[in-house]
Amino acid sequence: MINKIFSTLVLIFFCNSILSAQTEINAGVNIGGGFISANSPNEGAFTSSVFIGGYLNPGDYISTRLGFIYAADFNSIVPGSRKQYYPSVKGFYLKGIYSSYITGSFYTEQGLGLLTLNDRIYSDRNDWDFGIVISLLAGVDFRDYTINGFKIGLGLEYGLTFLNYSIQYYSTHFQLQYVF
Repeated sequence: MINKIFSTLVLIFFCNSILSAQTEINAGVNIGGGFISANSPNEGAFTSSVFIGGYLNPGDYISTRLGFIYAADFNSIVPGSRKQYYPSVKGFYLKGIYSSYITGSFYTEQGLGLLTLNDRIYSDRNDWDFGIVISLLAGVDFRDYTINGFKIGLGLEYGLTFLNYSIQYYSTHFQLQYVF
C-alpha cells in the first residue's frame, strides 16, 4: 500500500511538472545529526535525506519537495562498533517549501508537509505510520541570478507520526542543493 501511494505521488508530481512548463527543478541531499524515538527515550542519530523538488506552476511562490529520509543510531557509522542491532527510522515526505531571499544571495526556506515513517527503533517492530514534517533552513544561493547552480544551507527538521508508536525524529543538518 505504501508503495502504491508513493508511486502515485511521484507520477502526479512529474506529470504536472512536465505539463506546466516548469521553470525550476532542484535536487539535493541533507546530512546531519539529531534524535529518533518511538514511545521510547531519544536516541542520538545521524540523519540523511535525498530529495527532488520544483515549482508546479511557473508563477507559484511555494515549491513542492519529495524526499526520502533515513536516520539511524550514531553507532552504526562508528568503525569497529559491534552492536547486533542499530535502531533506525526511514520514510518519505512530500512538503511545500516557501523560499524568501533576505539580501542578495542569502535566503530562508520554511517547509510543511506530509510524512510516512517506518519504525525500526526496536528489532521486533516494522510499522509504517503517517504524520507531518516541519522544516526551517537558512542558506546561501551561489547562482548569481542564473538559472542553474548550487545552494547550500543549515537547517532544522522535525517529523512526527500520529498512530501506533508516535515515531519522531529531529534533525540539524547541512543541505546541498542543485537547481536545474
